[in-house]
Amino acid sequence: MARPEHATLALRDARAYIFRVLLNGKPHNYDDIDGMRDGLFILPRMPISVAYQAAPRTFSYATGTTTMRADQQGVDPPLIQLGVNFGERGGYDAASKQGMDGRRSMRALERLIRGYLKAAANAGRARQPLPVLEFHDIYRGESWVVTPQGVPYGMEDAGRPYTEDGSLRLQALERADTTIPPSNPIPARLKDRVNLCPLHPACKYGGPFEVGCPFRGKK
Repeated sequence: MARPEHATLALRDARAYIFRVLLNGKPHNYDDIDGMRDGLFILPRMPISVAYQAAPRTFSYATGTTTMRADQQGVDPPLIQLGVNFGERGGYDAASKQGMDGRRSMRALERLIRGYLKAAANAGRARQPLPVLEFHDIYRGESWVVTPQGVPYGMEDAGRPYTEDGSLRLQALERADTTIPPSNPIPARLKDRVNLCPLHPACKYGGPFEVGCPFRGKK
């Protein structure tokens, strides 16, 4: 059975799902959201599901009694669907470097989306600059400016009384400009908990050494 490539294994270690809020091109925080810092909110636990769907921009028209033609105009930005369950204990909050239980994690995600939608509406009515919400999927390498399709309120179930399920739909609008500082949306505090080689992550998984690596030949 083939082993995953070292690059895939490294991405699994670095896997993260990050929301970033910008206002006038600069990171913007919402004060009442646990775990948000420098405009970043990193999901404290990985989603239970991530799905991308993109519809083709196709116009079909009849050309005869039994034939049709299609005018192809590319593809829409994707609709991103996240399923979340932060468990009972929750996960690691990279902003405060401490744990967040599941209830607190779900409330933080709810407040983030609700706060963004409210701020965008208020800014539009006041003819002020609109906040921008970005979603960064580090594993897939996707970065999009998005608009939420609803608030992901956690659903309680008597069969699982200690955890909550939530779902979030994000309509991508355009590619996120990752040249805006920080150009790499993974902050240093997140890397602190990822056990990767500081010189060349591929080394950990049997990949080639980086040129000039002082550990060459010492694996």
